[in-house]
Amino acid sequence: MTTMIDPYYDPHGGITLSRPIALIGFWGSRITEIAVAVSKMSSIPLLDVERSIEHHLGMCLQQFIHQNDLETVQKLEKNIIAKAIDGMATPPIIALRPDSFHNVTTRKYILRRCDTIYIQKNIFLLFSHILDVFDRKELSRNFSIPVSNHRDINQIASCFRDYDAFYQLTHKTIEVEHEHPLKTATNLLQEIQ
Repeated sequence: MTTMIDPYYDPHGGITLSRPIALIGFWGSRITEIAVAVSKMSSIPLLDVERSIEHHLGMCLQQFIHQNDLETVQKLEKNIIAKAIDGMATPPIIALRPDSFHNVTTRKYILRRCDTIYIQKNIFLLFSHILDVFDRKELSRNFSIPVSNHRDINQIASCFRDYDAFYQLTHKTIEVEHEHPLKTATNLLQEIQ
């Protein structure tokens, strides 16, 4: 679905951030869709970390992760985030990967250089979206959830609790009680204005 914005009236146009905003959330939170919508509605530059890594590598991130150790992926991720933040004239909105906060160095860098927002959805919304993605086989994004069975809500819930502990370190948490990323993006824009 494409969002059409009336060029004569844009209530969010021309927003300039004083610092980058980094969005993070568990798989199924639709962080990239939210960040893209915020960028389109506000003209804030976008940094999609996963896509930036893939462009740098010239390959799918899932493939790279399976061929390399986690430390290599994390170093590359931190370097790409740092290079983008330092190289952009205007602070961007950043769509982080779900496990971006697992590396201490990357997490500290992001917390120091960005305003961070945890997009928190309840486990049932996340689980529903995860199942939907796997059922439709729309794995265009890296859905490497560290569980042995993505259909087991107990495994997903356990993993979610582990990740949630890292996400609680963000500067702000926005609880989302709906599924639509455009609604979340609109609410987020109201928060940052």
